[in-house]
Amino acid sequence: MLYIYFPFNDDHLPDLEKLHAVARLGASLVAAGHKVLCHCLMGFNRSALLAGLILVYLGMTGEEVVKLLQSKRAGALYNETFVGYLRSAQPLAKTKA
Repeated sequence: MLYIYFPFNDDHLPDLEKLHAVARLGASLVAAGHKVLCHCLMGFNRSALLAGLILVYLGMTGEEVVKLLQSKRAGALYNETFVGYLRSAQPLAKTKA
């Protein structure tokens, strides 16, 4: 088990360099067949932001990510700053195992 602690608040976007580094790591682990769990206290915004960015690194558009996460978790991504950031994301270079 690998545990990465990356705390940030819901009031604004976290350090984007760190956020993208963690998302790239998560995407590379998923691409290699590993299971990845993102969690926060309530599971609505912070974990969804990171999970969404992982999905962007795996080839989804930001709009696809927002729709998927909101369909899977009622109330997810109610933070409009996080939603706007994800919606603007274009699929990033696909992570290879």
